[in-house]
Amino acid sequence: MKKPLIASDIDGVVVDWMNPFIQHINTHFGYSLRYEDCHTHTLMDLLQVDFEELVKICADFEQKVPFHHHPFMEEGYQGLQSLQEDFEIIFITSRPHSYEAYTRQMIQEHFGVEVIFAHGAQMQYGTQTGRKKKWQLADELGALYLIEDNPYEFDGWQASTKPICHKQPWNSYLPQVHPDIPHTTWPEIVDIIRKTYQKGGVMES
Repeated sequence: MKKPLIASDIDGVVVDWMNPFIQHINTHFGYSLRYEDCHTHTLMDLLQVDFEELVKICADFEQKVPFHHHPFMEEGYQGLQSLQEDFEIIFITSRPHSYEAYTRQMIQEHFGVEVIFAHGAQMQYGTQTGRKKKWQLADELGALYLIEDNPYEFDGWQASTKPICHKQPWNSYLPQVHPDIPHTTWPEIVDIIRKTYQKGGVMES
């Protein structure tokens, strides 16, 4: 019997992008930002800069701390590895075109699955790509769940795929805006998915 499908974002869900970014801007741009202070997913608002300055900061970061230096989040990595016992996994990310080859290689090496590249809601590069939205791709693939951290991705959700929000400081307000969307950490994410479907993909009564 074919395993049910789970879709997951990458950055902020299973790979830690923010901690290296914070360390970089604190060291090279004079910030004193802490992880828990990141209460917005919009970097211009977080850093209090205009678009041109943000592009310079991000370009400097990507040059000096490329994606292959970003560590996996242990709970996310282990959680998805565990779910692979009973579910098919696919990754849907809005990483830029320049990182497609590396991202595919990384995910294949660690998870042995495919990566699909999507539009990124309210993101510098994702809004100019012509790609489909993450929930559209997850729905077309028949995914049961999409695990995501960007709070803007949940706006206008029109899919049978169920959303789960990986809890982060920048999505802390989500329960007030979308109280029906689970907003939680990896152990509970795994528990939610396993409780919904028994081994083999049969729905619980």
